[in-house]
Amino acid sequence: MNEVSPLAYNLSEAAEALHVSRPTMSNLIHTEGFPVIKVGSRYIIPIDALREWLSKQAASESRLN
Repeated sequence: MNEVSPLAYNLSEAAEALHVSRPTMSNLIHTEGFPVIKVGSRYIIPIDALREWLSKQAASESRLN
């Protein structure tokens, strides 16, 4: 049987992937530009969009230092 790679994280999975707490993740989803989609009452974070967002954040931080 073929295993399917996930396309998106739920909040708990995203928090684990980023090594942050769930409350921190809940705050991040309300940050302008953060890649989150509301599906019904749930929030999902597309994995590819999260990687792109992280790269942009890292590039922005390196310009500040």
